[in-house]
Order: sequence, then C-alpha cells, then structure tokens
Amino acid sequence: MRETIPPLETLSLTRTQIALSIGTGLLLLLLGALVVVGNLNIKAANSAFSAGYALTDLAQIERGILLLRIETEEFVEYLAGPDFRGVDRQRALLENQLRLAISEASGNTRLTEPLTDIQNDLVEFDEILDNLKRDPTPGNIAVSGLQLEDVLNDLESDAKFLYNSEENRFFTNIAAALRTQSGYQTLLLAMGGLFIVFSMGLIISLRRSVNSELARAYHLLEEENRERLRLFEEAQQARAAAEQANHAKSAYLASMSHEIRTPLNAIIGFTRIVRRRGAGVLPEKQVENLDKVLVSSEHLLGLINTILDIAKIESGRMEVQPSTFDAAKLVEESATTVQPMIKQGQVELKTEIEPELPLVFSDQEKIRQILINLLSNAAKFTHQGQITVSACHQDQVLAISVSDTGIGISEEALGRIFEEFQQANGSTTRQEYGGTGLGLTISRSLAHLLGGDITAASVNGGGSTFKLTVPLRYGVGKPHLEGGLGI
Repeated sequence: MRETIPPLETLSLTRTQIALSIGTGLLLLLLGALVVVGNLNIKAANSAFSAGYALTDLAQIERGILLLRIETEEFVEYLAGPDFRGVDRQRALLENQLRLAISEASGNTRLTEPLTDIQNDLVEFDEILDNLKRDPTPGNIAVSGLQLEDVLNDLESDAKFLYNSEENRFFTNIAAALRTQSGYQTLLLAMGGLFIVFSMGLIISLRRSVNSELARAYHLLEEENRERLRLFEEAQQARAAAEQANHAKSAYLASMSHEIRTPLNAIIGFTRIVRRRGAGVLPEKQVENLDKVLVSSEHLLGLINTILDIAKIESGRMEVQPSTFDAAKLVEESATTVQPMIKQGQVELKTEIEPELPLVFSDQEKIRQILINLLSNAAKFTHQGQITVSACHQDQVLAISVSDTGIGISEEALGRIFEEFQQANGSTTRQEYGGTGLGLTISRSLAHLLGGDITAASVNGGGSTFKLTVPLRYGVGKPHLEGGLGI
C-alpha cells in the first residue's frame, strides 16, 4: 500500500488577511453588543405591550356602566315598580369588574386610585337605589331617577377619562419602542452588511491560499481509495477460493468416510463372527486379541462417523427428517442408553420431566444424538455425586437440561468448548478422558439446524449445566425465552 498522505503545509496569513480578520472580529463584537441592546429594547416593548391588559379591563368597566345606565333608564322610564332585579344584576357585574381590574393593577397607583373613585361613586348610586327600594312610588322614582342619571354621568366621565389616558400612554410607549427597535434594526443591517463583505473577502482570500493544497490531498486520497479497492477485491477473491476449498475438503471427507466405513464394517462383522464361533475353541489370548480388535474398530468407526457428520454439516448436506414423537420417552431412553457408562455406586442418574410434556415435531434422531452426547460427557467427567436430566416446555419451546457435579469447566475454556477439536483443559483432558473435541461442536450445529441452540454454564470444580432448546415444531421460528425456563 502507498505511504500515508503527507501532512498539509502550514499556511501563513498575508497582511490583507490579517486586516480582514481583525475587521471581521470587531464587527462581530459590535453585532453581538447590538443584539444584546436590541434584545433589551424588545423586552421593554413587550413589557409596554403587556401593560395593555388594563385597556381591556377599562373597556369592560365602560361597557358595564353603559349597561347599568340602560337598565336604570328602563326602570325609571317605565315605572317598573318594585322589580329591581335587572338593575341589581348589572350593578353586581360592574362591581366584580372593578374588583378584578383593581386586583390586576395592584401596585400601580395610576390605575388603582381612579378605579377606587369609581367604586366610591357606586356607593352613592347604591344609597339612591336603597332609597328607591324603601319607597318605590312613582314620585320618588322620578326624583331618584334624575339623581341616578347624575351619578351615572360621573361614572361614565371618570371611566372614559381613565381609558383615554391609558390608551394614549399605551400607544405612546409602543410607538417609542418600535422607533427604537427600527433604529437598531437599521444599524444591525448596516453592520451585518459590512460583516458579510469582510467575511466574504476573508473567505475568498483563504480559499485561494489553500486550494492547491486541498487539490493535492484530493488526488492522494483518490490513489489511496483505488489501492484499497484493489486490496478488497483480492480479499474477496481469496475468501471465495477459501470457501470453495473448504467445500471441496468437506466433500472429500464425506466421500472418504463412506469409503472407509465399508471395509471397517466388514472387519467389525467378521471379528464378531470369529469371536462368537471361536469361543471355547481359540486360546484365551487369541480371544482377548479379537476383543481388542473389535473395540478398536468400533472406536475408529465412531471417529469416522463423527468426521462424516462434520463434513455433512459444513457442506450443507445434513438433512432434517422431522416426525412427531414423545419427548419424555426420548429422554428416558437416552438416560437408559447412557446408564452403563455411569460409575455405579458413586454417581446417581436422575430424570425430572414435566408432567404432560407435549409431543414434538422435529428430527428425533438428531435430538437423541445431542442428548446422548451431553449425557456421555456428564458421565465421563463426573466421578461422584449425581447427573440430572430435566425436560420442560414454554412458549412453544422444548428445553432439555443436563446438569452434573463433575470436574466443571474453567471460565477461560467455557468460551471455546463449542469450537472444533477443543476440550475443557486441552491436551490434559484428551489424554485422561479421551475424545476428539468434536462432540459439542456437532451437537450445537445440529441444534442450530433444528432452529435451536445449546448453552453452557459451569464452575471449575463445581459441575456443569448444558441446556438444549429447540422449537416444539420444526420450522416455526427460533426459540426465544424471557428469563429462561428455569431448568
């Protein structure tokens, strides 16, 4: 690969660029100051605008006084007699409006004092109205009507004067704030225009200075990219070649395994015939030699079958033959098969099967192969204590767990026990217990083939637990358990 791109050269600013930089910085500071001052002016304008709430209250009071006049004039004009309900209702509404306005203007004596004067005028109105309620004769109504009209005139005059004063003050403040804001906006636009001119000049000058260096870096990056693409294509070709070689290896192993198994089965068959017919005829030493040949041949056949399984899995030729079967019965049969391997009197084999475990639709023989492999490992590495095989289901998932009190697996080895040719303690375990280190690899591959998985948990010297999970019906999703099945 090409050498790394050399660093860009350090650029020195010209006098023009320095002057433009200083001018741009000063303009930026001035713009910032103008923005701050303009923001303060906006806040002042907002405060002046917010003060306009008093105009709404005063307009409501003027309206209330007008409605009170209408009710009063109708009462006097038509000699309504003792029915004061319309006047009383409008009088109460006006009183509430005055109280609300005084409450909102709390602390503003310019508003509270005139509003209090209006309230005092209403007291005089109430006194005349009370006199009418005591003596609602036509003569008294006519006299009191003139008095009420004078009071209402005073109320309207006071309310209108207060409203006009506040309205003039409101619009005067708003106009002043808007004029000030317009001045700041004009100044900001002018300063912003200068800032843009200085900034554009500085940007153009700097761009011209670095343009050639950027072009050089761009060409170097293009060359680097072409080199990386070439290496990527070579890696892809190498990967394809490796995959093709791996498939060829798997196919070769599968073919050779078949070729070797045929004569080996013949050797095992003829050895058994000679062993059976030679009992009592051949010398004891020869019988022992035949037993050794038979044991070695069967061991070799097991290794060949293991290699054949690996080859089928890697080449994608391993087929699934699903059928419906009783999982509880399968667990019991597997436990019975492994029983002779357990150290009698020292290790106890227990089964814990969920009552009414449902039927399973999957490849029975592959699950049997996985389970016998897990039980065989437990029997091999457990010298005393117990081995427990449990089975249950949850959410359309079958879970079979094999736990033992054996030698356990170290934390370091636990992460690689499912890899090919790996055992818990490497060569030490292989020398003491035998095995190829392919059993767990094949078991997990078969579990994946059935849509499931195998997990392991162990403490070095404290036993191990292997859990197989597969769907109750093959081909219906992958098992997903919230918090596990508790086995």
